[in-house]
Formats: sequence, C-alpha cells, structure tokens
Amino acid sequence: MPMHEASGALSARYPHLFDFFLALAEHTRETAICVPLRRGDARPAGYGPVELPANVRLVGLPHYSSAPMLVRRAHRVVPSALRVLDRETREWDVVGAVVPSLVGNLFVRVARLRRRPVFLLVRGEKQRTITFIMGRRLRTLPFVWALRAMERPVRRWIRRGAPAFVAGDELVQRYGAPGARLFNLYPALSRDFPVLTGPRALDGASGRPLRLVTVARLSPEKGLADLLAAVALLVASGRPVTLNIAGSGPDGERLAALVAELGLGGHVRFAGFVPHGRALVAVLDEGDVFVLPSRSEGLPHSVVEAMARGLPVVATAIGGIPELLGDGSGVVVAPGDVPALAEAIGVLHDDASRRAALSASSLARARRFAPEAQLAELCGRLADAYPELSGLRGAQDAA
Repeated sequence: MPMHEASGALSARYPHLFDFFLALAEHTRETAICVPLRRGDARPAGYGPVELPANVRLVGLPHYSSAPMLVRRAHRVVPSALRVLDRETREWDVVGAVVPSLVGNLFVRVARLRRRPVFLLVRGEKQRTITFIMGRRLRTLPFVWALRAMERPVRRWIRRGAPAFVAGDELVQRYGAPGARLFNLYPALSRDFPVLTGPRALDGASGRPLRLVTVARLSPEKGLADLLAAVALLVASGRPVTLNIAGSGPDGERLAALVAELGLGGHVRFAGFVPHGRALVAVLDEGDVFVLPSRSEGLPHSVVEAMARGLPVVATAIGGIPELLGDGSGVVVAPGDVPALAEAIGVLHDDASRRAALSASSLARARRFAPEAQLAELCGRLADAYPELSGLRGAQDAA
C-alpha cells in the first residue's frame, strides 16, 4: 500500500489499512514501515492523512501502485530495497512481510540470511485476481508465472516453520503443510471505526425499494456486472430495489454503459470513491443490505465494516468470505451465479424479520474482529515461535 508525502505530511488512499501496524507499534520500542512512497506538492484527491507515532519510522521505496508498474520500475525498486535491507536488518529484531510479492520475498530472504526472526502475511489468491484484472490474454501469463515462482519460496518458508498469517480456509488449505505454523487472522476493524451498539431498526422496506449498497473497486474481479444483472432480475420480478455503488476504478465506464443497457438508470447510483471514516459510515448506514459479488477475493475489510454497522450481508463463496459469514452470520452464494444472487437478495427483500436476524448476527460477528483481539493473536503466535520476542505478550495481556 503506497503512501504520499507532501510538505512532510503523509497520506494514503486507504489510511485505515495501516491502523493494525500502528497498533502493533505500541508494543515495540521502534517500528519501521517500508512502503512505496511518492512525493509531491499536494495530497492527491481521495487520500486521507496517515499520522505516525514517534516510535514509527517510514522507510520509503520508489513508488509503484500495481504489478505492471512494479515490473517497469523493478530496476529502481529492487536496488533500493537491497540498500534498505543492508542498512537496516542488523537493527531489526523481527521482520514481517506481505508475500508472495517481489519486495516482500526479498525482505524475507535477506532477513533469514541475517538470521532474523520473520513472519509472513500471506495475501489472497493473486494469480486469480490478476487474471480478472488483466484478462485472459498472452500478456497476462508472465505475471501469473511470476506469482507462481514467488509462491514457491513462501511454501518452503512455511514448511520450515516461519509463522504465517492468512485470512480464510482457502489459504490454509493452499499453504498447509505438516509442522507449519499457519494461522487464520481475519482483518481487524480500524480502532476508530464505530461499531453499532445494537441491531439496526429495520422497517421492512414497506412502501419503498430495498436499498442495496456495495463498497468495491470498479474492477472485473469484484463481480459488479453480476450484481447489476441480479438487480435487473429483481426489478423485472416486481421487487423494487436500488443499488448504491461506492468505489472507483478502471471498469467505471463499462459498468455505467451496462446500467444503461439494462435500463437501470433509475435504480443504480455511482457514488464514486468514498474515503474511510464518516463518509463511508454514512454510505453504509443509508443501505438496508450490503452485497459483495466478488469473483476473486481474500477477505475484504468492506464486509467486516458493513457487519459492524449492522448490515445484513450477501456475498460470494470466495476467499475467506464463507468463514466470515459462517454460523448464519450472512448469506453466501456461488461466484458468478446471477440467479442465485438475485434470489438471495429477493428473500431479504421479502422478509424483514430475516433481515433483522442477520443484522444482529452481523454485529455479533463483527465484534470478534476488534483490533485488540487480532493484535493479541498475532503477538502471542510470534512469542510462541520466537522466545526472544516474549515481550510481545504484553499485547495479549492488554486484550
């Protein structure tokens, strides 16, 4: 996740994604965060401020924000990362890295050579995701092959006992091995995200359309074309619904054209990018049901945040979503199954009591993702794996 610096002030597109690591830093003497950094005269539109505590130091790498950009700038990024590692690793007590990735893998390799404890934050199924983003074409194959190559050492490190944290059983099954220290660690809510104190007051949508809301990048892997097709089926069946889409991305024009083609102009609104915080909470609170129709996913913060606002959730059985919505906490359908998606939403349209029950279940589930609990889990696992990190158990005691 890249950052931007303007006049000494830091910002990021999704500043809340750094909150977990800033919380972790409260239990360390010093924490260094190594991310791509771009400098400029003004904060980019849609970026929010990132404030680093006194004991957190930013180590900037040359800027990149996508796999193709990283390939084009690898001749700058890799030497810069190696210089950082040569300068810093002698001082670091433990190195955590997001893998599989070019820079993350490089950090783990050098840290292990320097005999530093490491832990792995394993990303979702990126081979599937990049195929959706770039399409099934020849130019996509080198990126898929590169991801497969980067995955091999990750598997080897996991087999040799490096603590690895994943989100969802799909990744547990993908990377599981005898003797592996592989742990499910779902994304925590940011510490400033407000959790409702009780289930939402649902009015049954009597006399008005059911209000659907989704928060997603406008990109093929998010399955938004499937959601628009499902809305068309619902409208045709006499179930009035509206859909508010919060997000931006490369598929914006194509999705707008699809809305016109399906005759949904009066039913669908594109809210554009909505920054994290009050604006996002307001968008969620205007909805009756949250829908995420992804065809490729890890475990999205958007689902956890929707649950924290007491929204019933309909989502696809991809990545870690089935476990997140398990025990009746939400409704799960197969990815790409438009009729099933429409039917699941239709049931909630017709049954206010079902929506009320799911609202209560969502809240109960969301409270399990308090940042203190997730932080205690990570720190406890690291202390178990590395006796020299036993000081991290303070985070467990605080939770």
